Amino acid sequence: MRKAIFIFIAIVAMAVCFDWIQYCTEEKSDKEQFSRDLTFADMYEYKDRDYGFVVRYPAFFTEQPDSLKEHKGSARFVYRGKWVTVVLEGYVIRNHGQSVEAGMDSLAQVLHASERRHGKDYFILSGSQYEDGSRMAGYNYHSKFVKNGKLWFVYTMVYPDEYRVVLARLFKEIDGWQVWEQPRMRLKQGESQTPKATPEGDKDGK
Repeated sequence: MRKAIFIFIAIVAMAVCFDWIQYCTEEKSDKEQFSRDLTFADMYEYKDRDYGFVVRYPAFFTEQPDSLKEHKGSARFVYRGKWVTVVLEGYVIRNHGQSVEAGMDSLAQVLHASERRHGKDYFILSGSQYEDGSRMAGYNYHSKFVKNGKLWFVYTMVYPDEYRVVLARLFKEIDGWQVWEQPRMRLKQGESQTPKATPEGDKDGK
């Protein structure tokens, strides 16, 4: 009887070990892998040479080459999975004398915003992503516009809607964005701070 009990326990233990090994070696989905990478990624700082704004982006995103930039004062960082793309972009556009509220109302129409809110010198828009007048199926955007003189400084993210739940860290990054961000001395798990923001195209500070 006692021998049978030992054999039963051994079989159960083997089954549990097999399930655990299978779980550990099972290929993770793109979404699960992205979520894990984002949680633990270092955050690099980029400083624009022309306007001096600073944006932070995850280390596993790829910086778009200068040769692909449409105009000065812009920076784009991209993650490309098997089936999805996530884009972070910082850029500058002209403000034709509009107040924060007027600018928000105007750009909300242009960008088909479904959500909007504003503060003293900024506003945030969210909605479905459009390209050349056509909606990009399954993709949304989230953008912060900060007023400074005759300019709007913009930090935006374009992302697949199905990834929304794993993008909390980047939503927080955009919502709390300051154009000329000061170095962060206290870091939380999964965050990293470069010694100082590096100029465009010069991560080694040379």
